[in-house]
Amino acid sequence: MKTNHLFLDVSEINNYEQIISEIINDPNFEHIYDVEAYIADIDKKRDLNSLEHKRAVFTIIKGLLDTSLIEVDTQFIRPKHVQNPKTEEELFAYLDEYWDKVDKDIRGYLVFFENKKQI
Repeated sequence: MKTNHLFLDVSEINNYEQIISEIINDPNFEHIYDVEAYIADIDKKRDLNSLEHKRAVFTIIKGLLDTSLIEVDTQFIRPKHVQNPKTEEELFAYLDEYWDKVDKDIRGYLVFFENKKQI
């Protein structure tokens, strides 16, 4: 399954590298809400229900995973009947499928992250 449609070009996110760097250096970074907060503070506020917002969040998550310093903590994957994603492609397919199926107040917990730099 091709997932390119899920991402923005990094040039569409103001201060993309700064966001990645600050998240990597944040010892309290742990879930999607943190990504959303950094985007709102450093890039720009977007409608939380917009496709642009979703794609910005996915782009930052992909950038974080590409650093190899952040990994997905799959023990908290919800709903419980869902198989834990084993590849990046499976992760984004899971996020894409459930992003709009849960309330925006819950989707921040669709996945958690582990910062290997902070260990």
